Amino acid sequence: MKRIINLTFVLLLTLIITPTAVIAHPGRTDSGGGHTCRTNCPSWGYSYGEYHYHGGYTPPEPTPIITYEYEYESKKIPFKTSKVEDDALLKGETRTKQVGIPGTKRIKYKVTYADFVEKSRKKYSEEVITAPTNEIIAIGTKIPEPAPATDDEGNVAGTTRQQGENAYAIGGLVGFAIISAAIILFVRKKPKKT
Repeated sequence: MKRIINLTFVLLLTLIITPTAVIAHPGRTDSGGGHTCRTNCPSWGYSYGEYHYHGGYTPPEPTPIITYEYEYESKKIPFKTSKVEDDALLKGETRTKQVGIPGTKRIKYKVTYADFVEKSRKKYSEEVITAPTNEIIAIGTKIPEPAPATDDEGNVAGTTRQQGENAYAIGGLVGFAIISAAIILFVRKKPKKT
């Protein structure tokens, strides 16, 4: 008899200590207003084991997790082109005086994420890393001198070939005379030794 009492005591203690599953019964709801369907589910339009709400109750939307990050982007700054007049160049000619080089800037954005999905992106700041170098183009303004008129043989109008050859010969003689005179003067003015 003592043995049966002890065995009964152990069985009762085991039942009390062992956790039991709680199953919702039809018509009863949990604290959220819903329950899991366990009996006659197809007659109510549910699948067996489907969790649902009664009385038009809808669960609240979960609060999204909002996070912020800063992202950076580099962009080019275009250079400007300016034109200046240059009287050393003939009219209609152009020359690049300074080559244009684009600059760079870094843009910082504040990005907002809701549940790790980007929701907005706003420009936070902008910083110029290198300024652009503007291009300078020179435009010629000099009017070209008219070419002298020539005859059929290529001689400048108003002269003959013989006149041109004579002028060349005279120029050579004048140059020889000037150099000879300079040498004579240099030789005559030698300092005397005492």
